[in-house]
Amino acid sequence: MTPLEVDASCTAERITLSRLRSALPADVFRLSPRRAWFGLARACATVAAGELLLANVHVEPSATVLWQIPALLLGWFVVMAGMGGFFIIGHDCGHEAFSRRRWVNSLIGHVCMSPNLTSFHGWRLSHAHHHARAQLRGDDTDWPEQMLTHEEYARAPRLVRVQARAAYGSPVGLMVGFFVGMIRRTAMRRLYPQVKLGARARRELSMSTIVVFLTCGAMAVTLLVTMGTWAMLKHYLIPLYLGMVTGAFFTYLHHSGEGALVFDEASWTPVRGQVVSTFDVRFPVWLEVLFFHINRHPAHHLSPRIPWYNLPRAMDALRQAHPSLHIERRFSPGYLLRAWRAPLLAETSPGVFVAAPPVER
Repeated sequence: MTPLEVDASCTAERITLSRLRSALPADVFRLSPRRAWFGLARACATVAAGELLLANVHVEPSATVLWQIPALLLGWFVVMAGMGGFFIIGHDCGHEAFSRRRWVNSLIGHVCMSPNLTSFHGWRLSHAHHHARAQLRGDDTDWPEQMLTHEEYARAPRLVRVQARAAYGSPVGLMVGFFVGMIRRTAMRRLYPQVKLGARARRELSMSTIVVFLTCGAMAVTLLVTMGTWAMLKHYLIPLYLGMVTGAFFTYLHHSGEGALVFDEASWTPVRGQVVSTFDVRFPVWLEVLFFHINRHPAHHLSPRIPWYNLPRAMDALRQAHPSLHIERRFSPGYLLRAWRAPLLAETSPGVFVAAPPVER
């Protein structure tokens, strides 16, 4: 199914979000403290295993480099995966899907996200807006927000055109997307004006920003002072950056790709925002388990309070109940290349835009 076909089916069958949610078993909404804390422990163990491997890899100009370089890369991948696990646990905390106690969600959310250079409350506030306004042009705080139409691209200054092609049509978007989001969340009142902040939210945002910079600064400086520049890079900054790129990668795949739709204010509906271009992009099973099933995304948009460990069951139930509305895609390098070939938007009907290739002149 393509997003346009799903959109047509939703309209023809008069699909509502409540109807789709009713297809999900009641137990997928139940929180399991045992599984939640086990997930956190698993992420900790993954980071520890990767750091142990890195501590025993000393790259030297000799024949041993033949195994040291692969071991170094493996160590970075394992630490990155563990840090990704922390982020996904923090993601559940932001949706109050880790614990029934709000203070526990806030505490664990800060513990998990701060080492990832992410302000917990800043991310929570912007991400809640994404869920409320998914796929709405100029408003969604996720990837589609600033995509240009062909007409806007043709009128734009050269620098803006270069930025649009780099962000949505090349690996550059994945390489810098996290940093752009971090800066915008830090200066949210100015750079995310669509997210309305009350006095309490502004206080929480300031507190989380201070916590994240103190945490990351303390970790980086401690490694620098005690072990040197290479240790700081090897044990923290390089796996941190790889984790940032991986986080941007998964975020991009959730709602972007060949045929993805976005809408203007007049044509947007909750079903269009949450269902039509929210993709179930599949990976090898071991990779889905390693990254806590975050790729099983449509069920998450139907109910953000479904915890990570229940997403596979929720997706199976949703696909069985509404197969015509399910967009499952198998990831491959070619899949990503096809997505990058469509960095602009073409209007298919009034207020409905599809990701499309640029017209070469």
